[in-house]
Amino acid sequence: MKWIGRESIETIADMRMRCYGAAPGQRQNFLDRTQDDRFADGDVLLMEDGGVAVGTATHLSFNIGVRGGIVPCQGVAWVGTVKSHRRRRVDGHGIASTIMKSIIARGRERGDVVSALMPFRASFYERFGYGTVERQNVWTVPLSILPSGEACTFRAATADDVAAMAACRSRQVAAGQCDVDGGEAGIAFWMRKWQNSGFTFVDQPTAGGPVSSIMTVQELIEDGRAVAAIEGPAYDSPAALRRVLSFLSTLRDQYSFARLHLPADVPLNWLLSERQVPHRRVDHPAASCKTLNRMQLRVLDHAKLIGAMKLPAGQVGKVVVAVKESEGSTSTFAIDFAGERASVSPSQSSPQVTVGDVAWAAVVTGSLPASQARAGLLLSGDDASVALLDRFSVGPAAFSWEYF
Repeated sequence: MKWIGRESIETIADMRMRCYGAAPGQRQNFLDRTQDDRFADGDVLLMEDGGVAVGTATHLSFNIGVRGGIVPCQGVAWVGTVKSHRRRRVDGHGIASTIMKSIIARGRERGDVVSALMPFRASFYERFGYGTVERQNVWTVPLSILPSGEACTFRAATADDVAAMAACRSRQVAAGQCDVDGGEAGIAFWMRKWQNSGFTFVDQPTAGGPVSSIMTVQELIEDGRAVAAIEGPAYDSPAALRRVLSFLSTLRDQYSFARLHLPADVPLNWLLSERQVPHRRVDHPAASCKTLNRMQLRVLDHAKLIGAMKLPAGQVGKVVVAVKESEGSTSTFAIDFAGERASVSPSQSSPQVTVGDVAWAAVVTGSLPASQARAGLLLSGDDASVALLDRFSVGPAAFSWEYF
């Protein structure tokens, strides 16, 4: 195992190509993507067997919003094994498993409170304590039923807008749950990535004032109709979201539909002139919606995660929780709920709630209420303790706009 950086950019690109590519002819594409990647020097893991590189992963440094607080977040990306070594074992251990253990250790060393990733197969990463923590609705909406309204404050984004765009994203992160913030570097990264495939717009209601929303509009052709696919949208208020929809409605001479990824708790249909999402074939314009989940999360520091949260008002009290970690150990601690805060302290008492780290990630981030997790995922005979843990599920639904 060794950690490498930009001095080894060709090696990193070759490894990614061998893990993910379909043919050697794609090498230049992987090199271009690697050169523009967001990793810092020393944050790419390379695993070798007998001097031959066989696996890799990348550590990315982000922040993540948790119920009004912000904590450091490790982003795990580009986890791969070369095709010649899939399901082969080195020193008695699987290559990908060894890589994951090393990348998690890296996050702990860096002081990250959580580790997050966008899996190719969620069940694989559950072996390392990662639970699914978000749901998103993919809306496809005819532009003719979008709300009309004021949209004259939108303009094309420029490189000078990066700081204001990042500030808009940070406000959204602070108001949401499990939203990952890549900062100005993240905004600049996505602007470069999409500069040849779409147009990026900002909404700046007052001259020289803050940017209230951002989005990149790309074109898809489906069944002979043009779709305005919205990438990387951010809005800092419900009013800003409505202006986004009004702006999209002005593009109906070029597109038939708009496609947006939104948190599962945003009732977009109530902003449309046709509010029903049909359950059968209809002959009038109507929206369609597909629900999916994407991000998985592993809690690395229970005390710092819970201590950063600002919880809505609710029951007060203490509950002792035992989290069975994927490494085979058990983390037992007491959570003391008082006002809008909760604190964590080590405990030697018998747990009132026992749960695996995969389900715990969903419970503590609020994507799975503890009372629902009792259906086979969480063990407890104490209704009051479970009710206390349900406080984590009060607030915005978990959702991340960032992708890595």
